[in-house]
Amino acid sequence: MIVAAVRSLDDPEPAPAARLTSGDVERIARRVERLRGVRFTKPVRPLFLDREEAVELLERTGRAEYPRRDQLIDEETAKLLGLLEPKDSLSQVLERIDQEQVLGFYDDRSKRLVVIRDAGVSRPLLELTLAHELVHALEDQQFGLDVGEGVRDDEVLAEASLAEGTATALMADYAAAHLGLADVLSIADAAQDAGLPEFIERQLLFPYLAGEEFVSVLRGESGGWDAVDSVYRYRRARTTEQVIHPRKFAAGERPETIAVPDLRSFLRRAEWRRLQRSSAGEFDVQMLLALNDARRPAEAAAGWGGGRFELWRRTSPGCRAPCVRADLAWLRLRWDTAADQAEAEIAFGEAFEKGLGARLTGAGRWASRGGTIALGRRGGETTIVFAPDERLAAEVLAAR
Repeated sequence: MIVAAVRSLDDPEPAPAARLTSGDVERIARRVERLRGVRFTKPVRPLFLDREEAVELLERTGRAEYPRRDQLIDEETAKLLGLLEPKDSLSQVLERIDQEQVLGFYDDRSKRLVVIRDAGVSRPLLELTLAHELVHALEDQQFGLDVGEGVRDDEVLAEASLAEGTATALMADYAAAHLGLADVLSIADAAQDAGLPEFIERQLLFPYLAGEEFVSVLRGESGGWDAVDSVYRYRRARTTEQVIHPRKFAAGERPETIAVPDLRSFLRRAEWRRLQRSSAGEFDVQMLLALNDARRPAEAAAGWGGGRFELWRRTSPGCRAPCVRADLAWLRLRWDTAADQAEAEIAFGEAFEKGLGARLTGAGRWASRGGTIALGRRGGETTIVFAPDERLAAEVLAAR
């Protein structure tokens, strides 16, 4: 599902809801076709819902695509890595986004396009929201979209960045061609700080901001869409590294394969179970460093060459999830050069000490509030383990 979340949390006293007629919808769809350079293969019939109806629909869809269990696992991972505060609730934050921020969404599974008619939302903002979501519907018909919900895996985040990048770029073209300066200023006034946890805000904004920059590079000075169409048809970005560094995408640079050991031999099978296994991308490394106060996080993450992550949990932890003292996280990253690796490892040390409040106890070892952090290197790879105790951290760190 793809959403446009741009609404302010501090709007003044609401005015009556703006409305778009069927004729307005048809006219906006034709404009989107002309600006994008491709045509709809079938008509799209948007649903205009009030917020209560839309939230109910979002909740039903979200439960299917991003169940509560997955939310708790993602929340636990984020807290263990210092990306969320202990008091934060991921499910409550997502509920707040649905109830207060989302202006429209397109579901690539049901092919349903919804625009929310909030009191106080201006007609230009309603029009621009519809244009944005129509781009998703148009590109889904032409090329196929599959963008997942929740805290996204690196590959899914890259896929979302292409979709949101094109929709955001075309939205800007639409505003320039069909809206006046006063309309644009009224829209800008609505896009204020949402007051969300920074981890969630960065996750939400990355596909729009980095995606739009990526698409702008593809379009070049001409502003045409041929290169974007080719990317959709033949080779889409598969990592956030490719989105952040379009030249690496153009050069065909791909992540290197990471050897993932069987940790069951170190984590007694009866006591531990794996909750999560995923890629770990350049954007993930950036967030871990930035949100834990490391200096120059983007530069330190830029040498990323591949990454894998696993989260394990005791089967009888003695506390309800999320309960990070019962967790073990394993992270392995490969770097482009030895200099990149050295820079990143220094940044990780800063993040552990400044962001997580860990105390250096030896070479590559830190005592943290929840246990031990261990860092080791082998060749061009760095492995990091968050564990309840030093012995277990050392054993898992040695796993090949």
